[in-house]
Formats: sequence, structure tokens, C-alpha cells
Amino acid sequence: MLIPLDRQSEQPLYQQIEAYFRECILSGSLGAETRLPSTRQLASDLGVNRITIETAYRALEADGLIY
Repeated sequence: MLIPLDRQSEQPLYQQIEAYFRECILSGSLGAETRLPSTRQLASDLGVNRITIETAYRALEADGLIY
């Protein structure tokens, strides 16, 4: 999965990832019951630390958008 990240932005990467998934979920382009990539795989694909992905996923989970 390719998520556009702006590494020069003041917005942290985890917030950019969270915002991307949030928009996909709310717009319906990411359907219900769709499995998100594993934290390990997505971190590898994006070239970020796994904690970055876990933090983004936790924020989405806290808002009830994923489980």
C-alpha cells in the first residue's frame, strides 16, 4: 500500500498515516471488514518505524474506526 507522506511537513508521519486511513474509511473507499496491512508490512512499504504505524492504528481504534 502506497500512502503519500510528506517527510518535510511539520505534521508527524503517524498523523499523516492516520489522516489517510481516516479519509479512506469515511469516504467509503476502504470498505467495512477490509483488513488493514500488518504494521510490519506497512512500515516496510513506507520506510517508517513500526511504532509509527502502531500509533496511527491506535488513534483510529480509539475513535472507533477500526478494531
